[in-house]
Amino acid sequence: MQTLAQNILACKTAREKAAQTAAEVLKSSMNISESELCKKWSENLYKGGIHASGWYSPPPRGLAALFEHESLPQRVAYDNLRKQEFWPLGSKVFGQNSIGYIYASPVAKLSGIIGDFGMTVYSGSNKNILSHIKSILETVEQAAEYAQVGMEFREIYNFCQKLMAEKGLNNKRTMAYTDTAGTNIGHTVPWTYELPTTDELAVINGANFETLKNLISKKRVHLNGQETFKIPSTVAFTLEPRAESNVNPSLPMASLHLIITFVDGKKEILANFNPIFQVLEMDKFIQSRFS
Repeated sequence: MQTLAQNILACKTAREKAAQTAAEVLKSSMNISESELCKKWSENLYKGGIHASGWYSPPPRGLAALFEHESLPQRVAYDNLRKQEFWPLGSKVFGQNSIGYIYASPVAKLSGIIGDFGMTVYSGSNKNILSHIKSILETVEQAAEYAQVGMEFREIYNFCQKLMAEKGLNNKRTMAYTDTAGTNIGHTVPWTYELPTTDELAVINGANFETLKNLISKKRVHLNGQETFKIPSTVAFTLEPRAESNVNPSLPMASLHLIITFVDGKKEILANFNPIFQVLEMDKFIQSRFS
């Protein structure tokens, strides 16, 4: 059985691979459809020590891509990626002046640890849209910096809500069907703060991936306005508000999905956005402060 620190390293490694392979696909294939991107992404991502599908499935294979022209951003304003209407399409293409959202949910074979990665991507030059995405990135990074060992999840949620309100943003669409509180902005990575039980270990090491992905989903603790879960000294959790503008509703919904880790009280914030910002030339306007 792996240690908690090893499990957090597995989370970091899976996420890095998801980001790296997405950057490679986008670099080699502009004017790519949602379905083609997910096909190429899966071929590069799901090999080696990563399961052949993501845990968040549907959508097919635990991958999502939502593309639309910047003037019609309704497709990226999804409420839940599990709905078939938001599965990858061959008719939706990421070309010039496109807004999009890409997401992967890789699972490490050895440990069952997830390393989710998701971000808004943009190929245009509209300064209002770029400023909007930049504002959301700054907000989520500031909320990530606020998180400390011993803090309750609801404290982070409330702090993030305050930041967004100050910037004229809301995250009313950030919901999960497994979260009874409704709106949430993240969740724990299972088995990064407590080791799996004997029964859970049997599922992790077993051959039934459906059972494993359902276990992962149910094991998460959601980051919402009611959750009193206190951040332990070793843990990993996501921070992923999907933000919209109160001031200008025509701006697209956008999300920059972070993972925050603590190992023996030492914090690291995982972003992995900059290589993709660079590929899309978004880096001229937007850069993450974290690796």
